[in-house]
Amino acid sequence: MKLTTNKLAKSFLIGMTISIAIILILFVSYKAAIASFTHDESFTYSNYIHQKFIHILSFKGAYTNNHILNSLLMKYTEAILGTSEFTLRLPNIIAFVLYLTFVFLLLKKESIVLIIPLFILITFNPFLMDFFGLARGYGLSICLMIISIYYLIRSFSSDSNNTKSLIIFNFTALLASLANFTLINFYFASFITYNLIWAINYHLDDNLRRYTNTFIRLNRINLISIFLSCIILFEPIRRLAKYNTLNYGGDTILDTLKSQIYNTFYNVPVTGTMRDFLTYFILLSLFFNFFITAKKLISKNKSFFSIFQGLTIINLITIIVLLETIVQHYLFNYDYLKDRFALFIYPLVTLNIAYSIIYIYKLKSRISLVIVCYSGAILLTINLSNNLNFYSYKDWKFDANSKKMLIELEKYTRDTNITQPISLGVDWIFEPTINFYRKTKRLDWIKPVSREKSNSENDFVYILANNANEVEEKIVYSEDLIGSPKKTILYLNK
Repeated sequence: MKLTTNKLAKSFLIGMTISIAIILILFVSYKAAIASFTHDESFTYSNYIHQKFIHILSFKGAYTNNHILNSLLMKYTEAILGTSEFTLRLPNIIAFVLYLTFVFLLLKKESIVLIIPLFILITFNPFLMDFFGLARGYGLSICLMIISIYYLIRSFSSDSNNTKSLIIFNFTALLASLANFTLINFYFASFITYNLIWAINYHLDDNLRRYTNTFIRLNRINLISIFLSCIILFEPIRRLAKYNTLNYGGDTILDTLKSQIYNTFYNVPVTGTMRDFLTYFILLSLFFNFFITAKKLISKNKSFFSIFQGLTIINLITIIVLLETIVQHYLFNYDYLKDRFALFIYPLVTLNIAYSIIYIYKLKSRISLVIVCYSGAILLTINLSNNLNFYSYKDWKFDANSKKMLIELEKYTRDTNITQPISLGVDWIFEPTINFYRKTKRLDWIKPVSREKSNSENDFVYILANNANEVEEKIVYSEDLIGSPKKTILYLNK
C-alpha cells in the first residue's frame, strides 16, 4: 500500500522533527552548563587559548590536543562572555544547532514521510552528542562538514547560485579541517567528488561545450580555495608531522566502522555478533548506493542523477574517505581512524543509509518500509534514553566528579578551620581539570597540583579507586562515577 501525505500531515511531521531538535539542544546545553570540565578541555584552556591569534593559527603548540578553530573560539568567547563551562563550550552548542538544522534541510528536501526516523538515525547518537557539549574540535568539524556537504549538493542545483554555494562549500570545509585535521580527508574527498559529478554530467549531456566552459569557471573557485587552504594549513600540518605521530588505534578499516557502532551503544553492552552485523549492513548500504549509481550511469539515466544527486555525492565522499585512510595506512603507516577520531564518519555512513532508504521509498513507497523505519527510530530512542546523563562524558568519565570534589573539599577545609593553603596529590589525569578550576574559580585555599605521584607530603590525595591500595588514610569523600564501576576517592593524609 502506498502512502500519501497532505499538507497538515507534512506540517505535523516537520513540527515534530523541529521539536525533537529543540529537546536535544536543551539537553546538550544544560549538560554543558553543569557537567565538570574534562581533562582535554582543561589542557586546551591552560596551554593554548591564551596564546596570540597567530600562534594558535600556526599551531605553535604542536600537539593534537590543540584543535585550532576550537582554541580560537574558546579564546574569544572567554574574552566576550567570561569563563564558565557553558561559555567555553558555547561554540560547540551553536555548532549542534547548525548541525541539526542542516541535517533537517538535507532530509526535508528528500522525504517528509521519513524525515523523523531518518533525522533520529543521524542525530540520536549519545557519543556524537557528547562532543557538541564539549569544548573540543570534533563537534565543530562535524557541523561544518554537514554544512559543506549541503552547499556542495546545492552547487549542482539549477535553482541556486553555484558560485556562492561553492565558496561556502570550500570555506566550511577549510574551517572543518582547522577544527579537526582528520577532516582534511573529507575536504580532499569532496573535491574529487565534485569533479566526478561533473564528469558524470559531462557524460550524460550532449552540450559538451557549455558544460566544459561552466566546469572551468566553477572549478577555478575550487582550485583557488584549495590553494589558499594549503597556505593556511601548511604550517600546522608541517609541525604536526614533525612533532607528533598520528596514532588512532585502528588495525583495519573494519575497526573504524566497528568503533562507531560500539560508541553508538555507549554504555549499553553490544555483542560481537550484533556489531559485526551492523558493520556489514553499513558496508552493504555503501555498495548498494554505489551499484545503483554505476548502473544508472551506464544506462545514461539523467533523471536519476537529477533526483538522487545527494545519494551520489554522499556515497562517493564516504567511499573516498575510507579509501584515503587505507592508502594512508600503507603509505605512511598511520593507524586506521577509530573512536572519536573517526566520529565524523558516523554522519556520512548514516546519511548513506538514509539515502538508500529514500531511494527504495521513492521507487516503491510501501507502508511496510515506513513501519520498519519508525520501529528502528524507536530502538534508537530507547538506546539514547538508556545512555543519557547530565554529569559525565564517555571518554572522560574519570572527571565526572572533579568539580564536585573541589566543592566538598572546600567545605571540609572550612568546617575544620584549615587556614593555610592545602596541597593535593592527584593521579596525573586529574591535574588539568583541578588546575583549571583552581585558576578560573580563584581557589586560593589550594596549592597548584602537579602530575607528580602523590605522597605522604600532600595534605589530601585524590585518586582513582583502583589505585587505592597505595594509600591507607581516612576517606573524606567517595562517589561512584556516573555510568562507570570505578570510583574517584579523596583521602586525608594523617
